[in-house]
Amino acid sequence: MHILILNTRLVPESKPGEESLCQKLAAQFVRMGHDVRLIAPVDFELDRLQTPLAKRLSPITVTTDGDTYTYTRFDTRTNTGVEYRLLQSKTDNPDAYGPDALGEAANQLVAGMDFTPELTIIFDHRISIKGAPENCPHTISAITDASLSDFPAVRGSSTRAEDFERVIVHGPVLAGKLLESAPDSILARTISTGKAEILPILTMTNSSDSFHKPSAKASLQTTLGLPVRDDVPLFYLYLPMAQCVDILPEILSQEIQVVCKCEAEAIAELLETYPDRLCALPSDSKDAILVKAADFCVQPNHTDKVAASLQAGTIPIVPFENNFTIVELSPDGESGTGLLYPKGDLETAIGKALGLYSVQKTFRDLSARVSHSVVSLESIANMYLKG
Repeated sequence: MHILILNTRLVPESKPGEESLCQKLAAQFVRMGHDVRLIAPVDFELDRLQTPLAKRLSPITVTTDGDTYTYTRFDTRTNTGVEYRLLQSKTDNPDAYGPDALGEAANQLVAGMDFTPELTIIFDHRISIKGAPENCPHTISAITDASLSDFPAVRGSSTRAEDFERVIVHGPVLAGKLLESAPDSILARTISTGKAEILPILTMTNSSDSFHKPSAKASLQTTLGLPVRDDVPLFYLYLPMAQCVDILPEILSQEIQVVCKCEAEAIAELLETYPDRLCALPSDSKDAILVKAADFCVQPNHTDKVAASLQAGTIPIVPFENNFTIVELSPDGESGTGLLYPKGDLETAIGKALGLYSVQKTFRDLSARVSHSVVSLESIANMYLKG
């Protein structure tokens, strides 16, 4: 199958190592035997690219609503077999990255390439559906986290529901944000009527480590010199100590074990007072081991890191602000995937965690459930290909 992917953001525009979902999917489609083109506008300067990719530059001019935009086109095939078509604008006009302009550019890029797309995946609502090649019989709008910063564009979009054969939203949290922040948008209406497909959070594997949790926890407790106890929860503070040090005395007064990464001197008094509840590790300690052994992980709401916690059956505790990664747990633990806390109020989330852990059967069921709330990249790719 010929697959055309349009996106509004692309590595290396973002930080190294933070590949966007569209790039991971593109590579997965190639591994599954499909021919893939990925097109996106970028803001980086081509001569700064620290990459061995062979570059081929060519100019392209796009006229939209009487305005003319000139791009440099950067074409390359990566070692994954994905054909990248990156557009670098030569104008400071932000409309150069508008949906109509990119749509026209996409048409020109595909034309004459002996490439008739059978499947077009459009990431981020800023790319208009009408910009897709007319001969593409199957069109999907895939809404990602990037959409959240552009709700005015969603509200003002002229796109109609019938223009989309399928609408895919990545994650229930994002779906909820769309419903809350843009209730009159076409995306919100598609979600509220049940026509949107809500895909789960992405991780690179769907194997679960939750069944090894008790042994991993006991092994870590033994290694760290903590009492081997399964009747108290083990928390891993996966945050800079400056964000946690003020609350440590309060939470350590309870039946709890805490592992953090910091200089022992910074919390020497607490280590002396609570030798059976607190352990400080060097900064180069392996996060994966700590995440797998802990019952709860207090961490940033970074998608890949939260996915790793969920997969291990470890309950993530993340900031409420800018959360795209978890659904708030219900008090009984029957729904949701993690705990949220507002800035400066981590103690409340810790208290909720202790309440969940106090009923062991509930907590074991919760741990097993969240470990299956992630799916593999191949599974997500197959969800796109269905229909």
